Amino acid sequence: MFTFIIGINLASNFIPQGAISDMVILKIAQDYKIEDFTYKNLLIYGFIFAIFHMLLSIGWISILIFIK
Repeated sequence: MFTFIIGINLASNFIPQGAISDMVILKIAQDYKIEDFTYKNLLIYGFIFAIFHMLLSIGWISILIFIK
């Protein structure tokens, strides 16, 4: 269970290519010429979000382990 949750967070949040929705959003933003929405920004915010998710996942799994 731990590996599954952490793996999903790593694949879809650490790198934008992990989630097709991130790539579609990036393409739409480029088509509409939205400023300051680049691959680099998507990577930075995705990394921050992934760290938050990982900490949250580790905390939740730790709680589940102590309950059982």
